[in-house]
Amino acid sequence: MSREGIDDRNSRRPRRKASRPTTARFETFPARISPFVPAIMEEVLPLGFRIPNLPQFDGTGDPQEQLNNFYAKLDLYGLSNAAYCKIFQTTLTDQAQVWFNGLPGGSLDNLDQLATHFLNHDSMNKKYAKTGSYLFKVIQRDGEPLRDYIQRFVKAVHEVRHVTHEMLAGILQQNLKHVRFRESIAGRPPKTLEELLNRAGKYIRIEEITEMRVPLKRKRDVESHNYNREEERHPIEPSGSSHLKDKLLDMMIIAEQKGILQPPKMMNENPERQKSDNYCEYHRYWGHTTDECFQLKQSLERLLLDGH
Repeated sequence: MSREGIDDRNSRRPRRKASRPTTARFETFPARISPFVPAIMEEVLPLGFRIPNLPQFDGTGDPQEQLNNFYAKLDLYGLSNAAYCKIFQTTLTDQAQVWFNGLPGGSLDNLDQLATHFLNHDSMNKKYAKTGSYLFKVIQRDGEPLRDYIQRFVKAVHEVRHVTHEMLAGILQQNLKHVRFRESIAGRPPKTLEELLNRAGKYIRIEEITEMRVPLKRKRDVESHNYNREEERHPIEPSGSSHLKDKLLDMMIIAEQKGILQPPKMMNENPERQKSDNYCEYHRYWGHTTDECFQLKQSLERLLLDGH
């Protein structure tokens, strides 16, 4: 076959298209730029260090409280400033994480700067310290046990800064419904918060002991119905007997309600008595119990002899 024939036949065949080199297509994302400077990002945590369980912050709580809790847990490990920055980022969630990621890249180079930005951004959620006037609202409710009220009052005191002991005593005196404790503060204002709480503890014990006596008194009233008339007409036993001792407090309360009980003689100031746990409800002072009070026994016997 001639060369012309071969060229003619090749010209009639369809020509193959030249193959083009194929390249794989990958989806690309913009490079993430951290708000921290490179020196912080390159910081390596100590070998074997595990991040403790830290409080999380979503942007709705108190930022100062979050920082305080964060420092309290991490200060135990002696980490670098850069490590604090990197770890603090792990405590941010939700709105707080969105805020952090929106900071300009490379704009934070130390922990103080991070803390300042953090506090300023969430300043609306910050809890501000209450003033002394706030304590005037913490009033003892009707029927509220003294123990419950003192616990509530002390909790409120911890939320107030720069309040003096004199101011505390004055506020508590005004807010109390416990008459005897209020009179005690007015007569001898406590000099320290510790002294105020110690004295409150004594009145709390007195109140709780008195409350425990109520069911016992009811029991005695029920039992008294079983006494025959002859036993009820039995003469009062002498001072110091067990019968008078058991009834002493009840008789004092009745005499006070009727307004026939003479006030006690004032007792001399004695620091040792104030340290005693024994309390006399007649004298409203420490040093001896109500059942041991000689003046009360004499006063009640005098009333009995007068026909009361």
